[in-house]
Amino acid sequence: LRPIGRLFNPLSRRILGLDGSFVFVYFASCLSGYTMGAKLTGELLKSNEISDIQAERFALFTSVTGPAFMSVISISLLKVHKAFIFMLITHNLSMILIITAYTIIFKKPVFQHDLYKIKTQNSNTNFSKMLTSSILSSIKTLTLISGLVILFFVIAAVMDEVKIIDNIYYLFADVSIDKSPLKPLLFGFLEMTAGCIKTGSS
Repeated sequence: LRPIGRLFNPLSRRILGLDGSFVFVYFASCLSGYTMGAKLTGELLKSNEISDIQAERFALFTSVTGPAFMSVISISLLKVHKAFIFMLITHNLSMILIITAYTIIFKKPVFQHDLYKIKTQNSNTNFSKMLTSSILSSIKTLTLISGLVILFFVIAAVMDEVKIIDNIYYLFADVSIDKSPLKPLLFGFLEMTAGCIKTGSS
């Protein structure tokens, strides 16, 4: 990330007040999803290449969904192929608006240059060790993310099976819950895929 960070530093620092590595993290998130953005942000913070305040903005500004997930939602669940283009454009435009508004409203981070000193890497770095470390790190991240997704999906499925939302809903309304967007919305807050499945089946 360091060469890319140095390349975009003048532009990124002047406009957003962020390290140049943000550009790479943002586009990586656009391609691979917000989990990649979170992972890269965590690595940059851990290595002291960005400050805590910058890490918060990195995490906020890279909360974008990858095209693979959007295509699954639009084609497999919603059964509307054209929805993919709409989701892709609106998703990224909304994030650009959030970045612009947040940068204008809130003060840009102040750079502490001692945090960003580039450490000289050992020229004898073993490539096989780097590759092994990257693979193990990727497997660990994927396992953690998959476990969390499965956990919240199971919670949503159990809630649907025992009709918790339905029972609470009928305490306050007489209209059928199937005609209301409430259930897909609540399930979406709990686990995005579960909400999309409910929306597609409604």
